[in-house]
Amino acid sequence: MIFKEKEIYTLNGAYQDLPGFDDKYHNIVDYILKITEEIWEQRAIWVIYDTYEKDVLIHSGAETIQDVESVVSGTIKTLSSFPDRKMNGEAVIWSRSDNGEFFSSHRISSTATNLGPTPYGDATGKRVFFRTIADCAIRENKIFEEWLVRDNLHLIMQLGFDPVEMAKRDTTYQNGIPSESYLSSNFSTNVNGKTKQLDLTMPERLINDLYNNIWANQKFDQLEDFYNVLATTHAICENKLVGPQQLKEYLVDLFASFSNIKFEVQRITSNEIDHETEIAVRWKMIATHSGDGFFSSPSGKEIIMPGICHYIVKDGKINEEWIVFDGYDVLLQIYANVKVENATLPIATDVCDSNNKQNILSFIEELNTAGNSKKYISEVIGKYVSQNVQLNVTKPFKEINGKEGFTNEFWLPMIESLPDLENQPYILIGGKYEGREYVSYTGNLIGTWKKDWLGIPATNQPTWLRYSTTYLIEKNKIIKAWYFFDMLDVLRQAGFNFILSRGIDWVPPIPMTGDGIVNYPIDKIEGQKTLDLTNAMLDALGEYDGKTLDSMAQERFWDKKNMMWYGPSGIGTTRGLKGFQDNHQLPFLLGFPDRGIIPKIGKDYFAQIGDGHYSCDFGFPAMYGTHNGDGWLGLKATGKKVTLRVVDYWRREGDKLKENWVFIDLIDALEQLGVNIFKLLEIEKESGP
Repeated sequence: MIFKEKEIYTLNGAYQDLPGFDDKYHNIVDYILKITEEIWEQRAIWVIYDTYEKDVLIHSGAETIQDVESVVSGTIKTLSSFPDRKMNGEAVIWSRSDNGEFFSSHRISSTATNLGPTPYGDATGKRVFFRTIADCAIRENKIFEEWLVRDNLHLIMQLGFDPVEMAKRDTTYQNGIPSESYLSSNFSTNVNGKTKQLDLTMPERLINDLYNNIWANQKFDQLEDFYNVLATTHAICENKLVGPQQLKEYLVDLFASFSNIKFEVQRITSNEIDHETEIAVRWKMIATHSGDGFFSSPSGKEIIMPGICHYIVKDGKINEEWIVFDGYDVLLQIYANVKVENATLPIATDVCDSNNKQNILSFIEELNTAGNSKKYISEVIGKYVSQNVQLNVTKPFKEINGKEGFTNEFWLPMIESLPDLENQPYILIGGKYEGREYVSYTGNLIGTWKKDWLGIPATNQPTWLRYSTTYLIEKNKIIKAWYFFDMLDVLRQAGFNFILSRGIDWVPPIPMTGDGIVNYPIDKIEGQKTLDLTNAMLDALGEYDGKTLDSMAQERFWDKKNMMWYGPSGIGTTRGLKGFQDNHQLPFLLGFPDRGIIPKIGKDYFAQIGDGHYSCDFGFPAMYGTHNGDGWLGLKATGKKVTLRVVDYWRREGDKLKENWVFIDLIDALEQLGVNIFKLLEIEKESGP
């Protein structure tokens, strides 16, 4: 159904014929904005009884309720949880049917502080932002049907709760999903019960074709036909996507979770405003959760995912888009009736059982003690590593599988090249993320380089292999491992300097405070504080306006004068916020203007840990971008698309970040850009001194 209106109405604006409405409302847009303010800002709860039918139908997620009292109680509970909630009405897109019924699609962004209990747990005191779109059917001053979508996934994550663990404990769908209830609708279109006949002018045709051709059939290669080259998409969890390519990667990952997709556009509403058109689309998808995409590991369950999108169309292309669906409701359906071991509601950064960290410290110590004894090394690895472990290492390594592969393809060749190798970690932290248990640590593998390693000539000198390691642990065994090596620094120590650093090249030091091995008692609240500060800093990076670094206001998060950024060789170490900006941040932003974060929900190759005054953010990969600018690593723009494997460790001092240890798989990134460092090494070796 497509509905189009040309009249422009605003708050306190022109009067519109509103049969049966209270005289204080000038027009339907004025009505929606005013009742929202009265109920939520002025806390006039009784207005709900004046503006909602007694048996109003409310569709939220895959659930439907029919009772105005549920609206009242839900509003009271939300205001109790977020008493300072402020709502910004971003858009109201409306239409009117021939029988006098009205329709509105209201997009709202909210900021609030969690000062009271929520359905997810006790008050956290955290400040949150989330977006909601509400479609309402209205007659004679009362809403009789409402379709509500809110980004609850983003809300829960900002509160610090683990959405997967929360979903496992929820009982909303323990008796199944009431799909029949959701599919029903009482909204009539005109007195004859037929769709209002309209000519499909360009904007509406564009959007209709977008859903029928692209969304329904997943033909994402055609997105460029619909979107301006710099179109901005605001997706859930505050994902900001610029251009058709970033949107394509996002949608491919989203739809990879599903098969047997049944997609339906329920309504398209269009308002012409000046030289552009605002369009609202309400849609519904029923599908089987069978793939490892946006939503965790496949469950085989049928899910219902409703959503509402808003568009601004100008000159025949989409300029801006807002995609809202309830990702948490999908998780509720996926994990319905999944048994959990305890009833405690964990937060996303709850400190991992200290046994995990102690076991890894023992693993490190025993490998150090094993020396170069192959028998003892094999026994130690067998003690701590799962039989079917999966090992991912930065280039030039490829994926290694199994305990024997870990031993024979990874560890023993290092020992043969550096027979007195000793592992010296200086940061080690642990925690849970999405219910998974991780331990992550960084430091140096130090030894005398006696034999060529990975084709790099031995130096017969002491060598520091700077590394990061992250383990995924189940039942006291390492089931997956990710190793980062600063391979350009290894090459530098061997006398091969292929990429000159803007900062200085050296082996980064241990933390200034010397307390990076967090095997001591620590209040888990401290870890939460560190992770909150880290995430606030990371969120601010997304505020870059493309013009000035000041738009990110990073001085809010860092010790501006004394911060240390220990980057990989090829970028180098910097001091102070300006040193970091000049030597890394600005060249990277210019090199990858469309950079973005790879969707991470349910992906075990991504985790965040907050433990004491330390935090870690790891992704294998973590980011993507198109190399459209000159200067990064001294390279000219190639126009090539890359993914980046990245891990960061931060140390918090008070309310500022003081130190940051960073690993980027630059060998892999350079290879994607057409620069094969190890081929250059072979050429250099052949040419001789």
